[in-house]
Amino acid sequence: MTVAMEELPNDVDALKQFIAEQHWQHTSEIEHLKEEQQAAIDEAVKAAVAAILRRYYGPPSEKFDPRQLWLFGQRIDRANLDQASVEDESGEPLVTRRVKNRD
Repeated sequence: MTVAMEELPNDVDALKQFIAEQHWQHTSEIEHLKEEQQAAIDEAVKAAVAAILRRYYGPPSEKFDPRQLWLFGQRIDRANLDQASVEDESGEPLVTRRVKNRD
């Protein structure tokens, strides 16, 4: 804010108050800009970390395998494990994985 010399008061106390108000205004603007800059840096860091984690660990692709029930001590011979019931319980189609011949 530019003030012409003629607009400034001649009283010393009024000048001190004017300078104090200008200082407070500039300080608050600087703090506001620092907060915005820090928020932008935080967002950039979060995005970079997410990208790195996604690169190393990939997207989540957890699949349900009924044989994993043995890990928890559940009896499979008593469970109803036809394909329709497994798909209904897991909420997705049953996928079987085939081992590629690496010879």
